[in-house]
Amino acid sequence: MKPKLLANRELDNYADNDSFDFLNKANAIKYFLEQNLEELTRNNMLVLYGDWGSGKTSLMKYIEQNIDKTIYKSVFFHAWEHEKDENLALSLCDALTEALPKTTNTEIIAAAKAFMRGALTVFKSFASGVTMKMPAAFTGFGLDMEISGEKIIKAFNNELDGEKLSFFKSNEAFKKSFQKIEEIILKSSKAKKLLVFVDDLDRCEPENVLNLITALKLFFTYGKNSVFFCGLDKEAVTKAVKTKYQDVVKAEEYLEKVFDISFNMPKTYSLTKMLEPHFKGGKLSNEVAIATIEDFFKTIDFTTPRHIKKVLSKYEILKSFKALSSMPDNIKALIPNIIEDDNEGNVFETIYCLFFIILYEFHIDKFEELENYDQRIKKYRVIYSETNATSIILVFGHLRPLIRLEHLTK
Repeated sequence: MKPKLLANRELDNYADNDSFDFLNKANAIKYFLEQNLEELTRNNMLVLYGDWGSGKTSLMKYIEQNIDKTIYKSVFFHAWEHEKDENLALSLCDALTEALPKTTNTEIIAAAKAFMRGALTVFKSFASGVTMKMPAAFTGFGLDMEISGEKIIKAFNNELDGEKLSFFKSNEAFKKSFQKIEEIILKSSKAKKLLVFVDDLDRCEPENVLNLITALKLFFTYGKNSVFFCGLDKEAVTKAVKTKYQDVVKAEEYLEKVFDISFNMPKTYSLTKMLEPHFKGGKLSNEVAIATIEDFFKTIDFTTPRHIKKVLSKYEILKSFKALSSMPDNIKALIPNIIEDDNEGNVFETIYCLFFIILYEFHIDKFEELENYDQRIKKYRVIYSETNATSIILVFGHLRPLIRLEHLTK
């Protein structure tokens, strides 16, 4: 039996795999984007708030894939993947040039060069440590190249015959070059607006988070037909603001000034829908078994979608081990009577199994405390004699094999 592992990344097909029940929210945001073009010209900084691991990327990817392509040309920028560049604003410029049509048209090549020159001039305080990918058509050498920001600045300064622009003139130059890039991208894609998704900011270093958000607000909003849609964890931004400004600036006020329109990931979702594919058997009825397991997750406040996916994937590995005919009996004996796809299992033993997976994956210190079974068993017996709780017998009855089992999956 092959385990039904859950990918620890955005869903590939949200419509067919809406485990988190977010499809209605995604469609509502998509409809808003498609029906409010005029308003979004004046209010073009949008944000989707959600905790880390809550599914922001999946929701944004669904919108990107399903948005009306005659209205929007989408660019998806994973900020965290470019953090090594030390300047996310320049990396975003790089992503925008990738959306240009691949051509030898001299006008488009000139526009791309002007845009990169403007970006490097405006963000020059960061530029020397940055390496940008430049498509072959833009380098003049007929091949793709990686060129350091320092060399590009020098080359562009030579093109300007040593002319040094003031910050005001640099701003104006960048504004015009960005509008030209925007115009070329929209003309080639036959869309009305450019929709730029900025994701994974909550995985970046605090300083980089604020630098990119600030750059978006101060410089990229120059576009006449561009909408920026950011996925953010408020807690990450709060930490970033506190790190940079201490208590002088409050995170809520900072975010309100930057973003014109905000959306929030759903606070609740259907755990039942997520659990159903994994627990088909059980001595209790299927519905009762799933409801009991769902109640367990909620009781211990373990409800982050990404965390649940990780636990269920590991549970699926254990199910596959148990189903293997070639698995030695002494190894199989370590696996409790968990619920499998075709065979009945015990829902309570299943919950114990899930509990220890959670401890091992997310609370290793607590797991190690329990792992030291022999030294603690006397203490547990005292607790039992004082409470006379029969449930404790059940726990200890399965404690040793589960602890040994975890060593198999390290």
